[in-house]
Amino acid sequence: MLSEIMMELPQKIKNFIEEKIELENMSLPWNYPSADKFNDFQAGYRFDAKTNENLTGQKGEFKENWFVICSNYFNDPFFIDVSEINLPVYYAQHGAGNWTPVRVSENIEAFSDQLKQIKELEEDRPLLLEKLKNEFDLENELWNEVYENVLDDEDGEE
Repeated sequence: MLSEIMMELPQKIKNFIEEKIELENMSLPWNYPSADKFNDFQAGYRFDAKTNENLTGQKGEFKENWFVICSNYFNDPFFIDVSEINLPVYYAQHGAGNWTPVRVSENIEAFSDQLKQIKELEEDRPLLLEKLKNEFDLENELWNEVYENVLDDEDGEE
């Protein structure tokens, strides 16, 4: 079954994971699967790596139609819901067997663009803070965390 899923991996997902946009901010993607190891990357989210037990389906658990496309430094997943046509990107923090998804981007291409914008400004913290403040939804749990991390880094350098 897992190999069937890999065979159906859409090109836009392959493009995203092959691009591997790595950022300094630990809340943003640090870990990416390779296209040929995409299913292995689902371990700990969709299935137990040791027992191979399915971890999807129950209330609060990872959903059957969610697939992790990358994770941050803390292994919190960024994932897509394949039942949604535009493939919006979600984020969830690890939490005692209960996943609460937060939509962070309207689709995988927009998410990639957001990461590239942040990457481009990583060395210019004031400009990055301005961009995050003006162009990202800081009411969103993830983007607020990213903003606060940059702000903390800025304060620590002074």
